[in-house]
Amino acid sequence: MPSASKTSPREPARVNQPGIVLVAGPLIQLDRNDREVVALLAVAREAQAPILIPGTALAQAICAPARQARLNRLLRQPRTTIIPQASCSQDSETIRRRRS
Repeated sequence: MPSASKTSPREPARVNQPGIVLVAGPLIQLDRNDREVVALLAVAREAQAPILIPGTALAQAICAPARQARLNRLLRQPRTTIIPQASCSQDSETIRRRRS
């Protein structure tokens, strides 16, 4: 089992931060034990990469929290960060400006 991170798992995410972002689709796939998502998370764990989850995607994926053990386990991991909606909007705007 990996050791706990020294930073808070709930600190705001930065745009430049490396890692993976899981939106609603992969979260639902994880809940259904999809092998590709499980493998992706294993690679992220080995690389000690942070896992970022937009709060809106989490809200879409949760339907029966008491029965979603895989999703709950992911949320308890020290490298998992839930991004508030305001941060997601700001990050999207920053990315759009960089592309222009």
